[in-house]
Amino acid sequence: MLRSQSSMRAMVIATACASSPCVAQVDLTIRIEGDCPGRITMTWEGATPDRYAGLCFSQSLGQVTLPDPLCAGTVLGLGTRGLRLLRWFEVGPEGMGETTGRAAPLACGGYLQMLVNGYPRCQTSNVVQLPE
Repeated sequence: MLRSQSSMRAMVIATACASSPCVAQVDLTIRIEGDCPGRITMTWEGATPDRYAGLCFSQSLGQVTLPDPLCAGTVLGLGTRGLRLLRWFEVGPEGMGETTGRAAPLACGGYLQMLVNGYPRCQTSNVVQLPE
């Protein structure tokens, strides 16, 4: 019997979460296109609709647990080196969209992750690396 891709993914997530802390929800996916330094476009899909989201940047990978008040206890897949919130934006009614910005030379090779504000917990995306 063949299983659908989404049910297989759910089974893998459940197995991974049973053996270690869950770091991110994989339903929210971001992709980037562009040159660094230069113009970068980030697209997303699978976000909780009609919420505010933040785009986080770090120069390293790791695990950072967010403090109170917003998204308290949420674990990002980013490290602390150069960690910052680049911008807030609205996700939109479909849970997908895009945003464009300029990447400075020092950002090249760094990492991005999207964080969607929500209750009872916030939603995190995959981590993507900016071009070098």
